[in-house]
Amino acid sequence: MAILLSAFLLTILVDLTVAVAVGMVLAAFLFIKRMSSLSAVTQLRSLSEEGEGEFLEEKDPDAISKKQVPLGVEVYEINGPFFFGVADTLQHILPNMERPPKVFILRMRKVSTIDATGLHALDDFYDKCQRTGTTLLLSE
Repeated sequence: MAILLSAFLLTILVDLTVAVAVGMVLAAFLFIKRMSSLSAVTQLRSLSEEGEGEFLEEKDPDAISKKQVPLGVEVYEINGPFFFGVADTLQHILPNMERPPKVFILRMRKVSTIDATGLHALDDFYDKCQRTGTTLLLSE
């Protein structure tokens, strides 16, 4: 609504060209905000331990709660589009761990799209895993 009103007021007060340009920029920012709120990088082991999302996991044959995850293995999943609005969350995972895992599984089965920044973030994450001696597995 705010984008519509600002474009309307700019059309009346300034010029149609300026109103369209400002409206497009504001709409792009709104799109980025909405897409980053849809996307997340989550640790799957904590979901199965806390019992959250059990209803959804019952229907999912590949749910982490139905798998045995050995010690030294961390399983994370990216949900939603992986683009520049979400890519920085991946960089903060390894430094926040007490000690790096032996194997890091990154499930990407719910990633609908990935942009160049997301791909670059994956490449940087792979490099961090190599430096810490962690084996990185990309799944689905």
